[in-house]
Amino acid sequence: MTYQYQAPRITTNLMPIPPQSVARLVRYDRRTRPWREEIGRVFRIGYYSRMDGLDCIWLVNDEGEYEQTLDHECLYRFFDVIHFAKDTNWYGHKRSLIPAIRPADLAVSKTKKPKTRVMRNAQPVRVRKKELRARS
Repeated sequence: MTYQYQAPRITTNLMPIPPQSVARLVRYDRRTRPWREEIGRVFRIGYYSRMDGLDCIWLVNDEGEYEQTLDHECLYRFFDVIHFAKDTNWYGHKRSLIPAIRPADLAVSKTKKPKTRVMRNAQPVRVRKKELRARS
């Protein structure tokens, strides 16, 4: 029977990623084969749990559901962090759950139409702005 030598893992103190940050799945390996079909999927980082600690990261899907958990080593190995949030409330105390992502077509209100400039003779029309006068 032969034993394969495994080098000791270098443990470093990885910085905890703030909640509401955004990460994209970019890699997988033989232990994470189910992620193969999900390459390119974007997740948000959910709030941490006091029972799990800061090393148990919850991934939130587009519907706002807490879907998967992983640790920081796995996050930095398989994911690219797109956006680091500035949130300092690690456990979401007195905060609502992370909401679902709205589709892009619903982002514009149906009652308000976006402002468009009408072109006259290839010259943009000036938009008059109301001048504010100081009271004296």
